[in-house]
Amino acid sequence: MTGNLPTLLTKQNVHEFFEKFDNIISDCDGVLWRDMEAIPGSASMIHKFADMGKNIFYVTNDSNSTRDHIHQKAEELGFPGQKESFLSPTYALAEYLKHRQFKRKVYVLGKPDITHELTNNQIEHCEIKEPNDDDTTCIKNLMSSINLDPSVGAVVVGFDPEINMRKLATAASYLWSDDSCLFLCMAVDENNAEMNQPIILPGVGAISKCVETACGRAPVLIGKPSRTMFDILQANHGLDPSRTLMIGDRCNSDVAFGKNCGLTTLVVLTGHTKMSLLEHYATEQDPAHKHFQPDYYVNSLKDIHELLQL
Repeated sequence: MTGNLPTLLTKQNVHEFFEKFDNIISDCDGVLWRDMEAIPGSASMIHKFADMGKNIFYVTNDSNSTRDHIHQKAEELGFPGQKESFLSPTYALAEYLKHRQFKRKVYVLGKPDITHELTNNQIEHCEIKEPNDDDTTCIKNLMSSINLDPSVGAVVVGFDPEINMRKLATAASYLWSDDSCLFLCMAVDENNAEMNQPIILPGVGAISKCVETACGRAPVLIGKPSRTMFDILQANHGLDPSRTLMIGDRCNSDVAFGKNCGLTTLVVLTGHTKMSLLEHYATEQDPAHKHFQPDYYVNSLKDIHELLQL
């Protein structure tokens, strides 16, 4: 089994390892911070990367925040970088639609930051209006309460803490009734969970699956593991994939993103991924799961900082 595990960063290999890279792409939640607290040692390590001459980029799957908000949060928590170094699915969504010269309206399942980013980029959107009659528990009343706007040409699914049957039905109906309507999903994260807590919330991926199952269509993914955000970075900054390291905490999004983009991947164990998952992938026979196994792993960014000082 150990032969199939990713390589652990140690004092013997850490200096040679980082000499291979000019660019560091880091996920945020679970790698750099949790909620509004920096993970101990993470900011120091990012500053160390900057001192080593590395180009640092932040690529998050947080579909609830604009690029401006992520940049502001990073600054408040002590992380370096200009706004252009930060990418979020909301920014990538606007770039994707502009690249396609999209001229119709967007129906959004998600929090206001998605619509805020669309507005900033002069992209029209519509929001669901709840009916005056609260009796939508009856299927007939629910269906009659849904009025589709013919100017809608895209459905975007993000994280919506106020999701309900009417919103899901409206999204699915746009896609069911119009084959030309774009179906865009912000991320694949199945759930939102706090460490050592028994409660989880269905994530963007779970909400998107409801719409996908109902309408029989698969979405275009904007967030990781799609290449979309890396393609934006590459176009703007000329990144060489062979000289770029992806650091993340989720194997099915961060690691898969890195592999889809031809990057070397490093997982930290301060977030979603635990050692037991890496051991599971080492013995897993499903070829698809091999795409989730990182090249390297380490307990935390703090550990890297300590190793580099040895």
